[in-house]
Amino acid sequence: IAATGAIVAGGTADITAQNGALTLDSLRAGGATALEATGSISLTSATTTAGAFSAVSSAAGITAGAIDAAGAATLTAAGPVSVTTSLTAGGAADLTTTAGTLGIANVQAGGALGLRASGAVLLGTAGAGGDLSIRSMAGTISATSLTSGGSAAVEGAGLVSITTLLADGDIRLSSSQAGIAASTVTSGGSAVLMAAGDIDGGTIAARDTLAFLAGSSGQGSIRIVDE
Repeated sequence: IAATGAIVAGGTADITAQNGALTLDSLRAGGATALEATGSISLTSATTTAGAFSAVSSAAGITAGAIDAAGAATLTAAGPVSVTTSLTAGGAADLTTTAGTLGIANVQAGGALGLRASGAVLLGTAGAGGDLSIRSMAGTISATSLTSGGSAAVEGAGLVSITTLLADGDIRLSSSQAGIAASTVTSGGSAVLMAAGDIDGGTIAARDTLAFLAGSSGQGSIRIVDE
């Protein structure tokens, strides 16, 4: 299915491509919106003025420009997921790829935010009104700015690199096969950094417990230099 013009629905919108790809230019709905395809989903912009937004590709990836959901937002794919401009959700947001990378320029959720990928996770800005969870099963995680109104857990197999992380609750950073590089980490609760390799940090602050564990693979160092 391919639509190069604008699709406008006063209520809900359900669009399904059962045996192929789904390509949409502009979509605006007054209710919940659900996109489904066996192939890839490509979307320039989508807005729901009421209700949730969901996009599911059962056998490929999802590429989106801008998504603005009044309620929750869910993207699930069996290939790479890319949001090149922004994703904004009034409620919780969950983006998952079971076979590929996850790349997001800017994502903001009014509730909890979950980001999961089998491959690398590349983030510009990510903010959650509730808990923040980011996980890469077999790749690296790189983020410029992360904020959470609750706890924050960032878990990668490879290098976990973060410029700024601010959470009102507890923070947990971990790399099961490599190291952690974090310039500024501020926790309203406790903060735990665990890595198989080195831990390199700038300003690391926690209201409660602060713990570092480097070298779980057998070799690693901890370097904290206040910037």
